[in-house]
Amino acid sequence: MDPEIMLPRKNAFTLIELLIVIAIISILVSMSAPALIAARGRAYSAKCKNNLKNINLWIHLYSDNWSHRFPEEDGGRFLRTLYFASNTADSQSFLCPGTLDDNRNGELLIEEPDGRGTSYGARYNDPLSSWYLSGRQQRESSKTTIVSDRMLNNHADSMNFLFLDGHVDQINAHDMKLDWYLA
Repeated sequence: MDPEIMLPRKNAFTLIELLIVIAIISILVSMSAPALIAARGRAYSAKCKNNLKNINLWIHLYSDNWSHRFPEEDGGRFLRTLYFASNTADSQSFLCPGTLDDNRNGELLIEEPDGRGTSYGARYNDPLSSWYLSGRQQRESSKTTIVSDRMLNNHADSMNFLFLDGHVDQINAHDMKLDWYLA
């Protein structure tokens, strides 16, 4: 009789071993899930800030063509004016990636006169007090917002703002002690 035939096979895992491995893997996945969700949130916020910087560029291009003045509109209409005035504007740049809004590849920016195709809002720009982008700027330009997220829940408890001097910052809802405007 051959001794190899009599010995039980040892090259297969037992049920207990498989269950332990599955439990360890599930614990590791559950520990890494919050970190992955936070990383996705930071990526959305970075993309949103990039969109606001692009909007700032289009504001400067617009103001160069219109005697250093902003569009005399408010909210979404302000941004819609920028979209039509620029031949380089991408419709997706008017959507925060953290929002559930959809502008149907720019169709809402074109079809809706109230500017519903954007998830950003702009400060009301009174024609009698149009801000100048060059020379003397009214008030403190580093504390005056132009464009912001419309919704506070796009980035947890904070919002991204584009300021008159061109910088973009994310501000926590509890620290909003500046001249800001939600469209």
